[in-house]
Amino acid sequence: MSRCIGHPISYPRAWSIAVSFEFGVMASPGGVDGAAIRLGFLKKSGISYVHGASLLAADVFIDMLFFISIIPFPIASLLKYIPLDSLSGNLSIQWLALLLIPVPLYAWRKRIFQSLEKQQTYRKHRMGGRLRLARRNLTHGFRQGQNAVTLIFKNHRGLLAINFVLAALQFTARYSILPLAIYLLGTSVNPLPLIVMQGALFMISMLVVAPGGGGSVEVLAALALPRLIPLNHVGVVILLWRIFTYHFYLLFGGIIFTRTLKKLI
Repeated sequence: MSRCIGHPISYPRAWSIAVSFEFGVMASPGGVDGAAIRLGFLKKSGISYVHGASLLAADVFIDMLFFISIIPFPIASLLKYIPLDSLSGNLSIQWLALLLIPVPLYAWRKRIFQSLEKQQTYRKHRMGGRLRLARRNLTHGFRQGQNAVTLIFKNHRGLLAINFVLAALQFTARYSILPLAIYLLGTSVNPLPLIVMQGALFMISMLVVAPGGGGSVEVLAALALPRLIPLNHVGVVILLWRIFTYHFYLLFGGIIFTRTLKKLI
């Protein structure tokens, strides 16, 4: 992507920045420090903040395009896996409710914000203004990413296609960890519904103002997984899953972040 805008950086440097970005996402509340780390390291590598922000927005936009393109398949598989006549069971209702949590949160966002504005702590830290600023920045970033992708598509269609394939490989690898952990314990499970579950859990973890979701991911996964696997396997599966999708980034990513920071300072 950096070569597309005329500022090529070496593959080892790009890889170090990418891993450091993941470390920042995992180690900060809501993943807010990831973008700052990436933009700062790109600046130290000769790419301006404006171009760095465009690359970040374009990268996120491509990830969204890929996720949107595949989401109908896991949803269709989920509807087949949990037929409507089976929703009378408590576990089925809990599991389906977990996947639908983002929907009522978005639908009732105005009422939620009105209730929060009455809280003294909310007013003290000016959270209303911060949320409005974050929403405006998100909208601006999306449009900026769309424009960057459009510009790159006109001049570098082949590289954009390669980036889309790389995004597909990354998502496939990341979302295959949970099904693989389940499979290693001797349980066969359809991986497609797990994509929806992991996506919903990731969104919830970003909304919780604590690194890694503050334990909310583990708790919600413990409520959802018994619908798919034996109850005595749930704890081990969650442990393996979070080691490779969260704790590994903190440990290994922290080492890469420190080494990259020393080289760029």
